[in-house]
Amino acid sequence: MIVNWNGWTDTIECLESVFRLDHGSFSVIVCDNNSKDGSMERIVEWAKGERAASSASPEMRSYSNPPVDKPIPFVSLEASQINDLRPSASHERLIFIKSEKNLGFAGGNNLGLRYILHRNDHDYVWLLNNDTVVHPKSVGALITRMEEDPRIGICGSKLCFYSAPHLVQAYGGSTYSPLTARNRHIGISKPASVQEDRASVERQLGYIVGASMLISRDFLDGVGLMSEDYFLYGEEIDWATRAKGTFLQGYAPESLVFHKQGNSMGGQWLTRWSEPEESFIVSDFYSVRNQLRFTRRYYPRYLPVVAVNIAWRLLKRVLAGKRKRAWSVLRGASAAFSGKLLDPAPR
Repeated sequence: MIVNWNGWTDTIECLESVFRLDHGSFSVIVCDNNSKDGSMERIVEWAKGERAASSASPEMRSYSNPPVDKPIPFVSLEASQINDLRPSASHERLIFIKSEKNLGFAGGNNLGLRYILHRNDHDYVWLLNNDTVVHPKSVGALITRMEEDPRIGICGSKLCFYSAPHLVQAYGGSTYSPLTARNRHIGISKPASVQEDRASVERQLGYIVGASMLISRDFLDGVGLMSEDYFLYGEEIDWATRAKGTFLQGYAPESLVFHKQGNSMGGQWLTRWSEPEESFIVSDFYSVRNQLRFTRRYYPRYLPVVAVNIAWRLLKRVLAGKRKRAWSVLRGASAAFSGKLLDPAPR
């Protein structure tokens, strides 16, 4: 399942790689978060064979070229239709679901998950960022790892940088410190050729990175959908925290996924802003708001320490003369306690 927001070029390249998977039985769902760039029309053109995928990297080109056979049969749905649809009426391999507004990362994924639950014909769901390219064996490796240990409810891939595929972005996920609300991708910048210790990685996992997450039907039934009150940042650690004591997190080293945006800017949600400074403003707002919101929800005893760290972040913005970003940190802290989804960009 892929969420798209004003990113049809990335989505088409991702889809080309996904339809090369050597796993025989799967359907692909693309949820569009009310894109304004004509995304759905262009992705439909690709499915009909009227538009070709492009690759920004010669090294990645083999994962999306030559094109898979077209046309690919598809069905297009509005978000309001998913609960009224008969499960047997839409078994095409490609399903488009259009939202009437931008629901964020969790909301966009939940839209597709609700549809999948309505269909009730799956064992696993693979949540995949649209700015990824996947190896043909990637989903098979994820399923194999989860079948090895039925206690695993969510499993991550070896993420490598799209622009530098010889380097690791993350071994499946990140560490997380509740005390400081800080995270770090496991294995970041290590050579992809190095053989890592899977058991060691799994012991360190605080959460699986959202760029590639395979979840089981049992996990979805037992833990529920993603929390939608974060919008950006925090959804994965919230999901992992809710699953503690019921499900384990797993890592499949043979599942290779190449991620374009890296880990610093929050993927397409931020890079679609017109100015780099605006991207940092949005990043500051959501990261501060959601660190406080998550800590208050699950680790309230650590809230003073997290607040001090955020105050230090604010001071650094002030000393650097970055007034807009300082104001965004303050607005993020205010939104965390007010419960309001404020506009992240200061006026």
